[in-house]
Amino acid sequence: MARNRIGMTVCAAAAAGALVFVGSGPANAQNLRKYLGDNYASIETATHPWGRWVEVCDMERDGNGVFAKFFNPEDFPSVQKVGDGNGSKAGCGNANVRNSTYGMQVCEEGTWGISCSAIKDV
Repeated sequence: MARNRIGMTVCAAAAAGALVFVGSGPANAQNLRKYLGDNYASIETATHPWGRWVEVCDMERDGNGVFAKFFNPEDFPSVQKVGDGNGSKAGCGNANVRNSTYGMQVCEEGTWGISCSAIKDV
């Protein structure tokens, strides 16, 4: 009886260890974020044949538009713009940008003009 419990305990511990090992692999992509107030842009750190996934989110209910610039050496004038087209409603703007993207900047457009964050290296 005791031998049976020890065997079951060892099997359960091994299975739990295997689950922890499988769940913590490189498949868990990491994102980098840059904020301007509560608004933000994020870019996936992993690269893929189709590019890197980005997201731009307007999190402020102030009526101002939010977009981000993603800088890379391959485009002219070396920038891709992605916006959050629905304002502060649920959902964000998403796109794929080039793997060679090296920086991002969040911008907000209001009645006073355009205000942008500093460029974040990515």
